[in-house]
Amino acid sequence: MRKQGENSCAWNEEFIINEFAPNILKPNVVFLFELLEVNTQLIADHQHDKLTAELFYPVAWAYLRPLGTALTHMSRSRLQLYRYKFKYTKEVGDNWPYDIRTPAVFLDFNFPKKTLYPSYLEVDV
Repeated sequence: MRKQGENSCAWNEEFIINEFAPNILKPNVVFLFELLEVNTQLIADHQHDKLTAELFYPVAWAYLRPLGTALTHMSRSRLQLYRYKFKYTKEVGDNWPYDIRTPAVFLDFNFPKKTLYPSYLEVDV
């Protein structure tokens, strides 16, 4: 994206959530989306404080409630992207208060004040 000078990206990728619809269409279900970049320069410079535990650079994240306050989101939706606030460090990893399978973006989702990222993610459900 940076090399081409474009301001938008398109993946047009599909994935399947193998779950019964009644289990997904509940008010407490949330899908979290992460935009992560492989930044080889940060890895080579050992700037791991800017990277996730998996050595990805976190760009932005979004969420979708299939059954939200604005009814059912079963069509094309624009999801507001947010900036990451949570910083993953070795100390955090050693003292992780959640199940190890819990993604770090979940902590950002739970922050009360979210900082907008100047873009959106468009999804079809």
